[in-house]
Amino acid sequence: MIEGLITALGLELELTGEEIADVLWLTAHIRFSEQRITANDKSEKSLKTADTAPTATSSEEETISGEEPNQLDKPHADIIINNEDKDFTGLSFQVPDARSLREPLELARALKPLLRWIPTGIDQAIDEEATIRRITDEQVWVPVLKPTLEPWLDLVLVVDESPSMLIWQKTVLEFKRILEHYGVFRNITTWSLKANKWGTPQLHPGIGLTRKNQKSHHSSSELIAPNGQRLNLVASDCVSEIWQNGAMLRMLKLWAKAGPIAITQMLPQWLWERTALRVAANTEFLSLKPGTANDALIAKPLSRRSKVNLDTGIKIHFTTTRKGFRY
Repeated sequence: MIEGLITALGLELELTGEEIADVLWLTAHIRFSEQRITANDKSEKSLKTADTAPTATSSEEETISGEEPNQLDKPHADIIINNEDKDFTGLSFQVPDARSLREPLELARALKPLLRWIPTGIDQAIDEEATIRRITDEQVWVPVLKPTLEPWLDLVLVVDESPSMLIWQKTVLEFKRILEHYGVFRNITTWSLKANKWGTPQLHPGIGLTRKNQKSHHSSSELIAPNGQRLNLVASDCVSEIWQNGAMLRMLKLWAKAGPIAITQMLPQWLWERTALRVAANTEFLSLKPGTANDALIAKPLSRRSKVNLDTGIKIHFTTTRKGFRY
């Protein structure tokens, strides 16, 4: 019968051997799918009959279903239902959560320009090479001392804890961990920034659950270093009340006069127009020496249409881009 079908397909329809094989394969799979669908429908009907009728024997079940159960209709994996009345014997395991920072290595590379070493001015260490050279050349057994070096900048991480920043808590913690583990800064302290009932920004030591003295607040001048070797880094999305009413500008202006300051914007740049940064002008900043206070930076507008007066305002650098923005 199959040989006759193959001959008829080849003579009448002028099909090749490959095309005839495809027809036979497709026909077999269509028939198999129809049989499986029919078996599933009959199985569902038997289940509905079993719910409404008295319990039947095995022979009666075969009569209702019309055929014996097919092995292909059995589930390929066991389904475990979490029932509190039954003991759960499954094996639970922990799965690591996904990272919030997509490119932590890129962020670490961006911190390299800030890695500079300066003498502590207090401790000294033995210069082994110079000491050996003195003993060899001068026969003087006196150690040569050299100053102990340390990173030149402290870091103050100020985290905006407005309601809109709740979704960025994990990102801020990962960012803080990167700042601590790469040894770029001499010392790192964290402060939280919140608005009071009058819409004025207030500072509290610590962030999140580590925040201390939630009722009392500290002055913004406490974050200023007398030697200017401190970077104030503000993590915010710039959409809360303290940014919209301009109250945050007074605090930023105070820090910009004392030392370097930057803002880590949590939102992508294409959303900045919907935040308080919509009044900022795209500006390039230049400095003659590292660690210059923001107020002493040389500002160069990148747009000729910019109407911002470069002699006034606050110069702020955002860490999400290499360009600075000026209020």
